[in-house]
Amino acid sequence: MNNFRNLDEFNLLERDINDALELIVNLNGADAAERHENNLGLMENDSLFEKCERIVKDASKAKKKPTIRILSHFACTGGTLISKCIAAQPNVYLISEAHPFSELHINSSQARYSPTDITTLSRYANVPEIHRLTAKIFKQNIDSLHSHLSDLGGTLVIREHTHVDFCLGENVSEKESVSQLLEQDYNVIKLATVRDPIDSYMSLQKNGWLHFAPQTFDEYCSRYLKFVTNFPIKNIVKYEDFTHNTKITMREICSILSIPYSENFEDYFDVLNLTGDSGRSGSEIIERSRVRIADDFRYEIESSTSYAILREKLSY
Repeated sequence: MNNFRNLDEFNLLERDINDALELIVNLNGADAAERHENNLGLMENDSLFEKCERIVKDASKAKKKPTIRILSHFACTGGTLISKCIAAQPNVYLISEAHPFSELHINSSQARYSPTDITTLSRYANVPEIHRLTAKIFKQNIDSLHSHLSDLGGTLVIREHTHVDFCLGENVSEKESVSQLLEQDYNVIKLATVRDPIDSYMSLQKNGWLHFAPQTFDEYCSRYLKFVTNFPIKNIVKYEDFTHNTKITMREICSILSIPYSENFEDYFDVLNLTGDSGRSGSEIIERSRVRIADDFRYEIESSTSYAILREKLSY
């Protein structure tokens, strides 16, 4: 402290440096602030200058994260139609219904021919710690695909199979698995598309896809509510808006995902081949009329607390 004329001068410098630290954190956003907060215990013995240097390095690393785009929706909500229209945008490549831990395609009675699918082959081979392995393989595959398309000037969009996380079995996830797996190394842009749960629930019932328990409408809406809570309202797009104002809504979708937009997507979206294309047929984008609601189901709707909350949240 010999270089300072008095203690007040030193304290003034310390205050200025702490103000600079705070400014750096604020400028670099919430993520930097959170990292700064988490690292405070490790940094207590560091000098103020070392703290500054550490925060700047953390912020620099965060900014270097590549961007990846993830599309999420429940089954029977018009997701395949919207996915095709996204895939029809210039230099956009959408992989459909991806999920690191899904076993819906596994044939338990007889192994299916899957020569390029190392994860499935590993399951058939009873490889130990398969959950950890599948997460690692999935992440490596996405990294390779993202890098490949980036080098070619293309944009990757992942349509995750949200059904596995929120509509399968008795348990329900708190967050989408694909996002959780990728958000540490990527700047993840997430978009959810939704449909009135009344219509999607009736479609699930008709197709025999009520894979959760109990199979009630209120349980379905409770799971739907958990799903949409993971997205800011500005990143949620309604299927009904898409069918009523297709081009305007498609432009909004492209803006959210930060991908190029082409006015001509309606001319050739239907030639694209995606998994999950089990409902709609034809190349016309129109909303399907609702089938008649039975009296017992109408009572379920009116008595569902979760649906009332969901309807208000999504403005249905």
